[in-house]
Amino acid sequence: MLKYTLLLLIVFLICLAAFAPASLLDRALQNAQGVDLVNPRGTVWSGQAGIVVAGAQRGVASWSVRPLSVLTFNPTADWRIEDVSLNLEGWASTVGEHHSLDVQGLIGAEVINEWLRKYYIYLEGEFSVQPTQLSVSGTQVTKLEGQIDWTGGVVRYRLSGVLHETNLPPLTAYLDQDTQANPIATVYAQGNSTPLLFATLSEDGFAKVSMTKLFTKLLNNPWPGSDPDSTIVLEVEEKII
Repeated sequence: MLKYTLLLLIVFLICLAAFAPASLLDRALQNAQGVDLVNPRGTVWSGQAGIVVAGAQRGVASWSVRPLSVLTFNPTADWRIEDVSLNLEGWASTVGEHHSLDVQGLIGAEVINEWLRKYYIYLEGEFSVQPTQLSVSGTQVTKLEGQIDWTGGVVRYRLSGVLHETNLPPLTAYLDQDTQANPIATVYAQGNSTPLLFATLSEDGFAKVSMTKLFTKLLNNPWPGSDPDSTIVLEVEEKII
């Protein structure tokens, strides 16, 4: 009798999700900082909505829940975000406090420049996100594996009040975790084994970017001295979360 009651409950929950309006997702995201849905349509099971991230419109997000994932108590949805300068897709799942995300696609430099503008940095080109997986349990990142390729191009930046411009080669960022399990991105020029940048995010919300001597050479502002190109010569740190 118990198993039939449980089966009926599962069927009821599936039907509830199938017909529940997509506007419920907007309420669920009220506690998600910097993310809002606009004019959600369809249902929680399958729908779409305009998406706003950090106050900027990011196109249309669509989603579709995998029916069998609900039966196995591991709700998983396939999703896509499409915009003029953004085309990303993947899947997301959640079990209790454990959340997993898979993402791949293209990001135009215009999107990145909106964030870089406050640092007086501008770049051109396109970013290709290779299949990348992120898992979080509570507030702790438990898995990060992926790769982002940049086509290269013109970079403008301000240093000591002077505007500089250079042309960088294609770069690749490998996403992983450091020895303290913090997220880290290590950037290389494609075809070169000497790192250019290290970007890490600590558990207390501080982001740190470390620059090697080789990167200063690519920027046409070589760091003085006889240290090897792999030497870290400059670090900046800022709390972002």
